[in-house]
Amino acid sequence: NMIFRLAISCAVVIAVYRAAMYSYHFGYMVFSDATMEVSPGRDVSVTIEMDDEIMDIGETLERRGLISDAKIFWVQAILLEYKDEIIPGEYTLNTSMTTEQMLEVLAQAAEEESEEETE
Repeated sequence: NMIFRLAISCAVVIAVYRAAMYSYHFGYMVFSDATMEVSPGRDVSVTIEMDDEIMDIGETLERRGLISDAKIFWVQAILLEYKDEIIPGEYTLNTSMTTEQMLEVLAQAAEEESEEETE
């Protein structure tokens, strides 16, 4: 009975430790300015379709080697308030860009349109 309790206690401690380490790593990656390669990196062309959701865009960027995790990209896009700002089109991004820089490029057409409307 005592060995069973000890085994359960060890399993709970290991599960809590792994969950804490995953949460820390995920949070660190969300708030870090990590890039895939050091400058100058390499240029990669991506196409954003009209019906692409933010997670689809993240998966495309992950497949193309621009980001490490689509889920982290999704969270960053929401926190940086770019979720609804990304404009479909053809873009050239670089592997040395941070996620925020990529989001700025992907939303730049929206900013230019809003500036033209105010003028």
